[in-house]
Amino acid sequence: MRNINKLGDIEENRYVFILGITQRSGTNFLIKLLEENNNIKLSSHPGEDFLVYSGDYLLQHFKTLASKWNDTWVGMDRAKRIEQYKMEIRKSILNYLRPDEKLKKNEFCVTKTPSAKNINKFFELFPNSKLVVLIRNGKNVVESCVKGFGWSYYQSMKNYKENANYLKEFLQEQKDNRNFTLVKYEDLVSAKEETLKSLFKNLNIDDENYNYTTDIPIYGSSFLKEKGKITWDPQTPKTDFNPLDRSKDWSVFREMQYKFMCGDVHNYFGYK
Repeated sequence: MRNINKLGDIEENRYVFILGITQRSGTNFLIKLLEENNNIKLSSHPGEDFLVYSGDYLLQHFKTLASKWNDTWVGMDRAKRIEQYKMEIRKSILNYLRPDEKLKKNEFCVTKTPSAKNINKFFELFPNSKLVVLIRNGKNVVESCVKGFGWSYYQSMKNYKENANYLKEFLQEQKDNRNFTLVKYEDLVSAKEETLKSLFKNLNIDDENYNYTTDIPIYGSSFLKEKGKITWDPQTPKTDFNPLDRSKDWSVFREMQYKFMCGDVHNYFGYK
């Protein structure tokens, strides 16, 4: 196992964080699409990192630490020292995330978390890294959570609403930030090439050798039952699986429930 304490030379702008608006938003599918680009390397952290999700604790740590330092101490410049400390912690985190082999020229490290919690703190934590946020039609997210996780409709809608509000606040504050890109899951499914080309351009990642004609199965956003158990087997476009139409059989009551709980954010993100 590599020594994660060794800082090395970290180029922060070559680290890409993917945050899904919530679970079931398609982050596994997006990762699989990006992984086809030879210039993209997955983080060495297995699964999902949840670093931004828990980032408020780290920021509180910085605040508490700085409050205990005394400017009267010889050689103490509190503002300078806390910024230096933050930078070292940030370098350590990125060093932990990096692939097992050092990133080569033009290569980028990608990591993900399926939650928008604390997204408004992202650029406090990683001011020079890049952020991609994946959103999805809330109705299909809710139905997927109910069918896949066994959550109630109320719980699923409440979870989507909370995360959507985190993202809504962030978008209002960071709409002009060039290190941030918003991607719709529906666009990845129905207009893959156009959407990925735009994303690679925004991230400044070379796609010269990317094969846009390769069929990538729908990973993660599909659940199938096999002998009473859930499987994450990928669904190809040749099956009757349609990830964009999960909520088509909702009753009038369910539609009204969703509209009452999530209607405002649903409309805000441009869904009908």
